[in-house]
Amino acid sequence: MPENSVLERILKRALTSTGSVQGNREKRLKYRHEILKILAEHVNGFKQGLYSTVYFPLVYPLDYFEYFLMPVIVGETRGKREPRNIYEDITSLLRELQNLRDPYRHQSHKEATLKCIEVSKHYENKVYAFVDKYLAINRTTLINIARIILEQPDIKGSIDAIYRLISEENYMEILRTCKDIQVGGSKYDTIRHRLYGLARTYDALLIMLGAGYHFDPSERDRVSLKRRPGLESHDLRRTMFTQAFIYVMLGNYPVESYVQAYKSFVECVVKLYREPIEHTSRLCSEELNKWKTIGLEISLDMVREISRVLYALIDEALNVSGRLV
Repeated sequence: MPENSVLERILKRALTSTGSVQGNREKRLKYRHEILKILAEHVNGFKQGLYSTVYFPLVYPLDYFEYFLMPVIVGETRGKREPRNIYEDITSLLRELQNLRDPYRHQSHKEATLKCIEVSKHYENKVYAFVDKYLAINRTTLINIARIILEQPDIKGSIDAIYRLISEENYMEILRTCKDIQVGGSKYDTIRHRLYGLARTYDALLIMLGAGYHFDPSERDRVSLKRRPGLESHDLRRTMFTQAFIYVMLGNYPVESYVQAYKSFVECVVKLYREPIEHTSRLCSEELNKWKTIGLEISLDMVREISRVLYALIDEALNVSGRLV
């Protein structure tokens, strides 16, 4: 990992020492409020010409993504963070993942890896391939999750894709051997829980980078004040950028072109915010056509649905901040 790695900053903030996603209710609600206030400031600044660009992740509601988004949107020092700084981090994160030749293993997954290898020695080299693919952040696994999102209308988060990949690659016996092994002091702290923590990390990475989106307005009222159970992921659907993301991960197109395409789309939607969604969808589809050469999949229905995600998130940000545009 490069010095000041964005991926490392995200994992340090988002994952606990047991490999699960942070879930402190008070901090989560506080972080969500901070994120929304900054997004609202950026919307207003962009509309008024104070900022040259604006960033939004493709997720509504933000619940349970707060810890992942904090290092990128708010920053470590809580200082004044401009949209261009966010895109710098997004570009660096995408490049880190593109260049990830060796699996990146968070500290909390090292013990789980060793224990899985210990009980599965009879599988020889196959167990080493398993832990590198599924008990670490792995570039090939990330690409394959994006591929499955392309193949299915929606999946129950990256964990569905991971289980499918494990089955396709004949690792199910190793998973059955390892999944219930206790890693930490709690009987609930098992390798299976570590796997789910990684799956939710993949969810967040794909959403932050525009390669997947999550939209469930009813969830905002249903679970916003409750802690989501540890073994749960988020519905993920394909976006206009999913195929292009795969191409970029494979090195077929520059990271900068992908980020510029994503930035152009977000800017288009924010500029047209409060316009009828059909009008916004049509004009932003035309904007995306400028970037079709990097493999964007552009359909009016998809652009309309993802524009709704951004409209909903802008609405909430402006309502929380009390600042209207």
